[in-house]
This record gives sequence, C-alpha cells and structure tokens, in this order.
Amino acid sequence: MIEEASVLNKAFVNSKSVEFHEASIENLPFNDNAFDCITTTNTLYFWPQPEDNAKELLRVLKPNGKLLVGYRSKKLMEQIELSKFGFTKYEAINVESLLSKAGFNNITTQIEKEPDLDFDGKTLKMEGFYTVGYKE
Repeated sequence: MIEEASVLNKAFVNSKSVEFHEASIENLPFNDNAFDCITTTNTLYFWPQPEDNAKELLRVLKPNGKLLVGYRSKKLMEQIELSKFGFTKYEAINVESLLSKAGFNNITTQIEKEPDLDFDGKTLKMEGFYTVGYKE
C-alpha cells in the first residue's frame, strides 16, 4: 500500500509535503502531539486492542486534533462472506463508546448513503459510517 500510495501521490512525495510510513497501531513511531488530523478507513475491524489502539491515536494527536474513523456497519458487514474471517464488526454506538473510553470528546457519527453494490451475488445497500472524535 505504501508503494501504491507513493506512486499515486508522487508529486506530493517529491515535494516532501507527504510521507508514508508502515507502523503498528499498537506503537506508532511518532512523537506525542504530532498530528492535527488522523483518518483511518476500514482498519478498525483489525485493531488488536481497540481501546488501547484508540489511546495510541489520541497520544499522537495535537490538542484540538481530530480523528476520523471510516467503516461499514456490523449489520452490513455480516452480509459479506469475507468479513466472517478475522473481522471485528461495529455499530456506530460501539465506535462512539470506544473513542469516549479512550479519551476523545465531541464524538459524532455521520452516515453517508452510497450506491448499491453487487457483492457475492447479492445487492447490498451501501452506507459509509464516519465517526469523528477530538482531543481536548
């Protein structure tokens, strides 16, 4: 993914306005208070210790920093065969609670309707869930 992202963002990489790093969510190789904003999409399902991992994201956010977590709902994911193996599934209330326990504030979730998707012979009503939390 780093190689692909580097190719797709070559101009930004060359201008040194973007860097890509491979790291574990359990021990991010960044200083405290390093980032204004963190986004993650479709990774939450695989976090080994979700509350601790959210605390690690909080650690590297600057005060007033924003975390955006993008995911699919548990209800939708349970309709996809692939997600039966190794995925932890969440509803918005679970993600909001997780971020709250980790120390995030002003937590909200927005649901975006998306075009239907044919997947494994089924037509799925697609929605993207986006939960945001802030570091005080």
